[in-house]
Amino acid sequence: MSKLTLEDIGNIDEMLPSYVDTALWATTYDGMDPDIDIDEDSDLSFQTLGYTIENCSPEFLENSKKDLLGFMEMVVNDSEASKELSKIFYEECGKDSGTFAHDFFLSREGHGAGFFDYNCNKLQKLAKTFGGVNIYASENGMLFVD
Repeated sequence: MSKLTLEDIGNIDEMLPSYVDTALWATTYDGMDPDIDIDEDSDLSFQTLGYTIENCSPEFLENSKKDLLGFMEMVVNDSEASKELSKIFYEECGKDSGTFAHDFFLSREGHGAGFFDYNCNKLQKLAKTFGGVNIYASENGMLFVD
């Protein structure tokens, strides 16, 4: 098997919408946008409240791209992770680059879903090294991360 490349994993601009959609779906709204009136104890996601990639600040999108690229680079430079991605994730499970981005977000956040759903334990471990992401809405409704 030849060495896996970044291009083999996918185009980062094509993966970004899947990553952001997953982040908005899997992250609970922080209650900061004054135009949204919800119960303080609500467990609504940003996506449920209508936030989309259009609400993401340029910094949010750049940080997301940077993390995706960093993870992709880790994968291509780790032979075990490359093998899992090529053989199990793409070939045996028939997953695509959008699912790769989706599972990266879930795995890094420790959501109980992600790469280990396909027995890709090395990918799961590498994703978790990125840690969680704190998404929040500004008063004008733009989304940011810290």
